[in-house]
Amino acid sequence: MKRIDALAGHGHDRLEVMTGQVLSPDLDGVLQDIVAAVARVMATPVALVSVALERTLMFRAFVGLSGDLAVARGTDREVSLCQFVVRDGRGLMVTDATAEDQFPTEMVDSHGLRAYVGEPISVSGTVIGALCAIDRVPRAFSVQQRARLVELAARASERMQELAEATRATHSALIRRTAGPAFAELRNILGPLYGYVTLARAAVADLGPMARLARELSDDLPAPFASLTTSTAAFVDLAAYLDAIEDSGLRMAPLISSLEQLVLPSRGVAMLNDVVDAADQLALQHTRPIGGVAWQPCPAGVGIAAPRIAAIAMLAAALSRMAMAEATPAAVDGAVDLEGTHAVVRLRRPDVETAVLTEIARELNAVVGGDQQISAAVTDDWLTLRYLLAA
Repeated sequence: MKRIDALAGHGHDRLEVMTGQVLSPDLDGVLQDIVAAVARVMATPVALVSVALERTLMFRAFVGLSGDLAVARGTDREVSLCQFVVRDGRGLMVTDATAEDQFPTEMVDSHGLRAYVGEPISVSGTVIGALCAIDRVPRAFSVQQRARLVELAARASERMQELAEATRATHSALIRRTAGPAFAELRNILGPLYGYVTLARAAVADLGPMARLARELSDDLPAPFASLTTSTAAFVDLAAYLDAIEDSGLRMAPLISSLEQLVLPSRGVAMLNDVVDAADQLALQHTRPIGGVAWQPCPAGVGIAAPRIAAIAMLAAALSRMAMAEATPAAVDGAVDLEGTHAVVRLRRPDVETAVLTEIARELNAVVGGDQQISAAVTDDWLTLRYLLAA
């Protein structure tokens, strides 16, 4: 067959790690040095680093290509041999592609591909492409050559990881520079607001004697002064409004702090008690109507390996889903314990069925995508979130 799609139905995890500089259209100097070394070691005219996308195979670095392949820096994924390396997650050697009917023949026919050897390249443990050598004559590759290719593929994976992490660091710095001042400005606005409320309360208190006198003499006041009674009622309303403003401000302060922790990239290890406090505030809109969350004391000074944003978001989502479940109106019970290498957050609410808890756990695990640092399960009628402890 001229074309074979070996990666049909695969790719969600792979595409998730292909961000920023991993898919830069520019040839990377470090990867170019690696493919040049591959061509020398394997004694082939062509060597390249490929990245398998949804429909195409992108050449992230290459030597020895010419014509349309060099200009496009890629080809259709279905005509490549690298797709089989990506699918299987292991090395592949083809000594004569014309004699192998399980591989696509288009590259054999149009570009003279005969011999191929490739090793997987990964980012964050996910295979995204291959480092390969290609020859235009049938041949085999020695054990020593293949061992050297494995070493060079490991270097290529390290470089891809560096590109991915450099992008995340750039994004984190950008978010910190833009969102950080915004949160600082919110706090700057909120601080004086309390002062204005205090001044307004003092002004209302100054008018207190006049207001009380107006109420006492309301029946005896002459017509021109009758409006004092209405003004007095307005002052009473103003005092109530000031109470409401102050209450809103007091609720806003911890919410702003929690949002800041959720939005801004973290520096250093995430602390478990900070995660619990932030998640509790973020879920308050849903938990307050049922009585909030009755937390048992949380261990202090405990660091977790999971990223702070993911840890907070997962716990806040769990609290909100627990609060919105149909059940007897009652607060959520929350407990935090340490079990071996993990911190375990347990959540329970009376009359919430096990099937509902199981569905919540499934949804949470789907979001984190099988991350080993964070997971959800149902244990003895508790929804449990497990966080790997920091080393």
